[in-house]
Amino acid sequence: MKKSSFVVFVTLLFTLILISCEREITVNLPETEHQIVVEGYIESDTIPIVILSKNIPYFSELDFTQLSRLFLKGAKVTVINETDRDTVALQEYTIPSDTFAFTFYTVPNIFDPNAFSGKIGKTYRLNIEVEGKTLTAVTTIPEPVAIDSIVFLKVDSLNTPFPPKNRDSLYRMEAYFRDPAGEKNYYSYWTSRASADINTYSQQNGNFFYLALFDGNYVPRFWVQGARIEGDTLPKNARFFQLGDTINLKWGAVDEAQYDFWDTYNSNVQGGGPFSPPVIVKSNIKGGLGVWAGTGLKYYTRMVVKKDGVYRF
Repeated sequence: MKKSSFVVFVTLLFTLILISCEREITVNLPETEHQIVVEGYIESDTIPIVILSKNIPYFSELDFTQLSRLFLKGAKVTVINETDRDTVALQEYTIPSDTFAFTFYTVPNIFDPNAFSGKIGKTYRLNIEVEGKTLTAVTTIPEPVAIDSIVFLKVDSLNTPFPPKNRDSLYRMEAYFRDPAGEKNYYSYWTSRASADINTYSQQNGNFFYLALFDGNYVPRFWVQGARIEGDTLPKNARFFQLGDTINLKWGAVDEAQYDFWDTYNSNVQGGGPFSPPVIVKSNIKGGLGVWAGTGLKYYTRMVVKKDGVYRF
């Protein structure tokens, strides 16, 4: 058989195999087990906030009416400071909008400066009673690690891999600090830019990290990436700041359970392609899903991005 005839034969054979294997496949997905999802936060010097909702099947249709029904009402939610044996019963609040109603739980006296709030080094237990179920979780607010200095460097090929094309006025923020020795330290951070006319802190996936290789050592040039927020004029997926921006940094320490939750959650959301194994999101909620998260915070504010900008603390 000539080589050209052999190639034609193999091509036809491969085509026939594909045609013979083509068939309609129906996958029967199992019913999703009804679970209660908890999203709860208690930060240092901040009142606790808890959001309760129901999980839904992955392929289910969802409109704004159904979205409002996902939030659970009528729950009995308490937070206990196990260190000082102080307890607060959270109150239910609902914020209506044109699209859906958002329900959450927090302290009854929101604007009271002496309201129940998180304290560094304290352990907090969350108890929830809703729909005949009891859910519990425990978190501790760690001591945040102080930053020594922050430097703003103009984006170029020397300090930024694959710098963007329009980098003339773009700067990256780098933090310098020492990771305490002999302990596992988990970090988080949020940034805000006053020039974007929005002074709220935005969090990007991946802003929770663990520096296992730096135990007890100085961490030089840690890249604090900016979050893209509404009103942002930077390129899509930009993680930089512009010359003249006023930057606020919310720098946090989290416990291992919170780090594990966000690490597995982000891996699950980002995925690794259709052939990657599913990632099981780790939860510290007993009786449900989600996270009860304590965070110890330090704030570094009103830093103006300028040439050779260095801030020491």
